[in-house]
Amino acid sequence: CFPNSDLYGKPNDPPLAEPNDQYTVENAKAVYNTILTYFATRQDKLFVVITAPPLVKGETTPARAANARAFNNWLVRDWLADYAYANVAVFDYYNVLTGANNHHRWNGSEIEHVQATDNNYAAFPSGDSHPSTAGHQKTATEFVPLLNVFYNRWKAGAPSPRPTSPPAEPAPAASPEPPAQPQPPAAGVDDFEAGLDYHTENDALTLARDTAMAHGGAASLRIEHNIAAGGWGSLGRSFDITQDWSGSAGLSLWVRAEQSNQALTLMVFSGQADAPTPFETTFQLTPDCATGWKQFTLPWATFAKSDWAGADGLAQLDTARIVGYGISLGDADGQPNIGALWIDDLALATGGAPPPQPAPSAEPIAGETPPTPAAGKPAGPCPTSGLVLALGALAWGLARKPERTGQESKQ
Repeated sequence: CFPNSDLYGKPNDPPLAEPNDQYTVENAKAVYNTILTYFATRQDKLFVVITAPPLVKGETTPARAANARAFNNWLVRDWLADYAYANVAVFDYYNVLTGANNHHRWNGSEIEHVQATDNNYAAFPSGDSHPSTAGHQKTATEFVPLLNVFYNRWKAGAPSPRPTSPPAEPAPAASPEPPAQPQPPAAGVDDFEAGLDYHTENDALTLARDTAMAHGGAASLRIEHNIAAGGWGSLGRSFDITQDWSGSAGLSLWVRAEQSNQALTLMVFSGQADAPTPFETTFQLTPDCATGWKQFTLPWATFAKSDWAGADGLAQLDTARIVGYGISLGDADGQPNIGALWIDDLALATGGAPPPQPAPSAEPIAGETPPTPAAGKPAGPCPTSGLVLALGALAWGLARKPERTGQESKQ
């Protein structure tokens, strides 16, 4: 996915001896070198590496875009130079999508890899870094004949030669940008690196991009909260394109807080984009959140349909149809909740996820009547794309954000 084109380091960095978890040119090369050792053991399979698509301007920097170009040129021209078998090929999806006259194709007699347009950004965006229909049609026209070439050479046992028409090499970045901290995972949902296009309800929350307090990357989301007794605050955003998170075990996020005597509610919105159903899970911040970053992993099994959602919509969370997410918090056990907390690296969790620490229950004391929630008060917002979900007299909406994971995105 296009977040893999946001590479740090220098264009001509050699591969590392062993891969690590950094989004760098040298590590990306190491990852593919490691994969190639496995491909060599499976001559019964044809593997076609499709390079990651380019990012639009504003979602990467010129230096990192040049790194992506250099890395993909390496994949096409150098990665398989000493590979003795015919079962691996590369299609430069990135190059094809950087200009109408940039190609990776079969011309009837040889493979061409042409960079006629000096551009390292997406030339066929769809409003964000996802390729447009026109971009995909151009890609398909070039890929299908090339796939036939790859297949027939594999069946014949002849390694594919490197393409003709060398691309124009980008000039090395004068001031490369090494990553100061580990970058968000490939399955990242939101890294809070840019923009503040979140929806908030009422004036209880003030949001800021905080470059002085980050877990990964260069920034986190700072949430100043001034919640009155009996009050609450919420924020969130929606996705332009419905997300399929069915391959994950849940969500994880990193949290810091000035005080830990509070609970957070994480919500996801699933189903129809014009009438999504909210599902939520609530977890208690732990004391170590006040001294450093703390990761919370929240399995899908802990998400339940919000009690303010009504009877309509989905009965069970459908993780293959996610249209947005939200975060909400309330007062401090009936007292005002004033302070700040930070959120960073919201991501899909994989594998077995440990259950989160539950929030304190609100069991009534014997002889007392439990408090009644305010009529129509939701635990947080719901996403919208020119639509609203009515909750009593209230209408809730999230600002739209181009989806990035997949991640995303940063795949």
